[in-house]
Amino acid sequence: MDGYKESKNIFKFLEQVLYVFGVTMITICALVFLVGEEAKEVSSIFRLGNQGIALPTVLQFLLASFVEMGMIWFIYKKDFLTGVSVLVKHLITIIGNGMVGVIFILVFRWFPVHMWQAWVGFLGSFVLCTAVSFAVTFLKIRIENKWFEENLKQYLEDQKK
Repeated sequence: MDGYKESKNIFKFLEQVLYVFGVTMITICALVFLVGEEAKEVSSIFRLGNQGIALPTVLQFLLASFVEMGMIWFIYKKDFLTGVSVLVKHLITIIGNGMVGVIFILVFRWFPVHMWQAWVGFLGSFVLCTAVSFAVTFLKIRIENKWFEENLKQYLEDQKK
């Protein structure tokens, strides 16, 4: 049974990596469409202008998705950071994701580090993506809670019969 549980966890991890990667690629595609031509001389992400995203860049973002999800899975392990509130773990996750972004910017030279406008763009997109992520998660939790409440109510009514 442990093998099944482990494979289930691996597939759940891969599912989340691909989810993060998909959202990232959608965001990058939107940016390529909006600023690709203007940014192609400045950023390796936009080297193809508004014609698309280069394969090395796609693979870099896939690696970033693996690193970010690995960090998140580690932070939320039951036996790691015991006694730390969920809020603190969320803050660690946000800071960690930002650090992963900065490291990838530096390592893969996604844009010139001396260019303050690019850092403002990175910070703005990071804040926007984080806010959207929280909004989607909050909405998901509300919908799930409503579903559970309705099903619990139905279950309790069925038990009375």
